[in-house]
Amino acid sequence: MESQGQAQQPGGAQTLSSIVKKTRSGQYERQLEREQRQARAELKEETPSQARKKGKQRRLSLEQKVEAAWMVFVQMEKQADVAKHFRVSAWVISKLMSGIRKKPALLSELLSRKQDAEATSAAIQAHVETLVDSHAVIDSVEGVRQHLQQSQGLTVQTWDLRKVMTEDLGLTYRKIKEVAVHENSVRNLVLRQQFALRYLDLAMTKTRIINIDETWLGMEDFRRMKWQAPGTNNSVSKKQWQPRISLILALDNYGESYVALTQVNTDHEMISLFMRDLVRQLNEQSRNWRKNTLIFWDGAAYHQKPETMQMLEQLQVPIMISGPHSYDAAPCELWFALFKSVNINPRKVKTGKR
Repeated sequence: MESQGQAQQPGGAQTLSSIVKKTRSGQYERQLEREQRQARAELKEETPSQARKKGKQRRLSLEQKVEAAWMVFVQMEKQADVAKHFRVSAWVISKLMSGIRKKPALLSELLSRKQDAEATSAAIQAHVETLVDSHAVIDSVEGVRQHLQQSQGLTVQTWDLRKVMTEDLGLTYRKIKEVAVHENSVRNLVLRQQFALRYLDLAMTKTRIINIDETWLGMEDFRRMKWQAPGTNNSVSKKQWQPRISLILALDNYGESYVALTQVNTDHEMISLFMRDLVRQLNEQSRNWRKNTLIFWDGAAYHQKPETMQMLEQLQVPIMISGPHSYDAAPCELWFALFKSVNINPRKVKTGKR
C-alpha cells in the first residue's frame, strides 16, 4: 500500500509531492513563459535577409520611395511601421525621410522621376506589344533594347526592359517550337476549326472515338537528362537500331489501345493490314460497333490514297480526317511522348534483325 500524499499517478506520472514542490518553486510558471516567448518568436515577422546583413540594406524602388514619403508626411504613419510595410530596416526609411527634410526639392525630384519612369514603361509596353502583334521573333532582351533605341531613340536599361516584359506583359522565355511553313495558313486554320467543332460534338456524346497514328523507334533509350555528380562524365552510350521499328497505334477515348510493330516503312499496304486486323477484333467485341464508333487519323498521303479509301469503304469503317497539324487533338501523340521518355529495354535484352 502506498503512503498518503505519495500516491503514484497512473502511467508512471509524477508523484503529488513533486508536483507541489515544482509549483511552489515557480518552475511551471517559468516553463509557461518560455513557451509563450517561443510562440511569439514564431509569429513575429522575419526581417528580410537583405536587411539583416551588415552593409547590405535592401534598396527601395522609386515607386516605393514616393509611397513611403506619402505614408510618413501625409498619412502621418510611424517610420517603424512604414519600414515593416516595405520589409526594410528602420534605418533605410529614416535616411530617406531625413534627406527629404533637408532637401524639400528631393520629393518633387522623386515624383518627376516616377512620372518619367511611368512614361518610359508605357513606351516600352507599346513597343513590345507591337512586336508581339506583328509576330516578330523576340529572341533577346538586348535585341529589343537596341530596336527600341534605333526606332524611337529611347535609351533604357536592360533590367528595366526585362521587368516590363516579364512582370507587366507576362512574357516568358521559352524554347522555339518548329512548325511547317503552311501550318498556320488561313486554309489550315479553318480546317482545324471545323474539325475541332465536329470533334467536340462527338465528345459530348457516348461515341467511341479511336485515334490511329504511326511513329518509329530507332533506339531503346530515349532519356535526355540525368543527375550528375561534380567532375563526372555525363555521356551515355546509346545503340541505334537497324532496321528501325515502325509502330502503329490505335487508341480510343476509353483508354483501350491496339499496337502493331513492324520492321518496314508504313505505307498504304501496312495500314490496310492493320485496319483489317483492327476491324476483326472490333467485330469480336461487338457486331454493331460501327453505330457508335468513329475512327480518325491525320491526312498523311497513304491515309488518303485511293487504295486505302477503297479498303475502308469495303470494311464499312466510319472514318474522319483530322485538321491539318492537329497534334493537340491526337491522344496518340501523348502516348508516344510518354513511351519515348524512358528506357524501353531496361533489362538489356539483345536486339537484332530478328
